[in-house]
Amino acid sequence: MANKDGIQYRIQPDELGSQFACRKMDYKEYLYLQKKGSRRPIGLTLAMTSGFGRKGEDSLRLFYNNMKVKPKPLK
Repeated sequence: MANKDGIQYRIQPDELGSQFACRKMDYKEYLYLQKKGSRRPIGLTLAMTSGFGRKGEDSLRLFYNNMKVKPKPLK
C-alpha cells in the first residue's frame, strides 16, 4: 500500500490493515497493535503448557505418595 507521497507500507489483509487503510490509525499504531496481537497466542500457549505441567507433577506426586513401596531416593 502506498500513500499520496509515494511512501509504501507493508500491511496484512486483515482487520487492522483495513483500519490503517481507512486512516483510522497511523502506521506506528498499526505495528504496535499487530505485535500485541501476535504475543497473545504465545502467552496462552505458555500458560497452558505450565498448567498441564503442574497438573502432571501433582498427579505423579499423588501416585508416588500412595505407593506402598517407596522408590529409593537418587544419590
